[in-house]
Amino acid sequence: MAKAGNLCDAGHPIDPSWKSCPYCKAEGREKGTLSPSDSPDMNQDQPRTFADQIVKIFISYAREDEAIARRLFLELEPIPGVKLWRDKESLLPGSHWENEITNALKESDLVIVLLSSRAITKEGYIQKEIYKILDLQQYRPPDKVFCIPLRLDDCNPKHPELKKLHQLDLFEDWNGCISKIHQTINQQRGIALGYVPKHIPVEPLGGRIVTGFLITFTWSAGGNVFIIYEGRNSIGTDSTMDVMIESSQDVQLSHEHALIQTHKGHYEIFDLGSTNGTFVNGKLTVPFRSSDLPNYSQIKTGITSWQFIRVTLPY
Repeated sequence: MAKAGNLCDAGHPIDPSWKSCPYCKAEGREKGTLSPSDSPDMNQDQPRTFADQIVKIFISYAREDEAIARRLFLELEPIPGVKLWRDKESLLPGSHWENEITNALKESDLVIVLLSSRAITKEGYIQKEIYKILDLQQYRPPDKVFCIPLRLDDCNPKHPELKKLHQLDLFEDWNGCISKIHQTINQQRGIALGYVPKHIPVEPLGGRIVTGFLITFTWSAGGNVFIIYEGRNSIGTDSTMDVMIESSQDVQLSHEHALIQTHKGHYEIFDLGSTNGTFVNGKLTVPFRSSDLPNYSQIKTGITSWQFIRVTLPY
């Protein structure tokens, strides 16, 4: 049931025409309280956001590399739409741990294998786990990434199939490797960040530097991408807006709805006094007051759901 301000009882932004909240339904399915086969009882399709594309990631590591595995888990955990599996966090007391690991591997979209001099020379289950991962790799299409080897030191893995895969050197460039993993996650969701639709200029606009992307699945299953540049980026239905959306696509979007401003690595968003408000990660922003815009923020303007992704610049 809709509340004042176009929010459901749980506080999710909704379209007044919907009979129920799709976000509550999604949470119900995740918790197992709602059957995935339940058909939506609203007057239009459920909004599809970037975070709806759940990517399951398994982290494989030797016990000696626990500290780095934990750090990697905490680094990736905040990314919307990512479901991580690591034994320390995912195994329940009394469960058959090897069966649970095997099942988790089979269900994973990506497997990150931490490789170190200790891990590749150690005898024990870690070797069996690596062979399981490489066996599952054979069932994936050759152009689809499944196993991501991360080297923690200057080791030389002996597994022939593992040596065929491009390896990332975490010990040389932590941030660079994390960025590459982010890109792979996005590709798994069906979006390659290097792709820019034809209607978006690929050259810097008026000499402005590309600093980010806005991605939405609200209007089409394939998604739409808009470039965010250094400086001011206005969003609305008016023809003068930098990110101009037809009013027929979003009837709740104001002519001048919101503004994203970036400057030397700092990102912020302003609601421009819009009729239906601007939401960042589920929270309603205060009109005409700046709000920080973290990487991978979920933005809601009108009925349009956005995923915001930053571009790392060499400042």
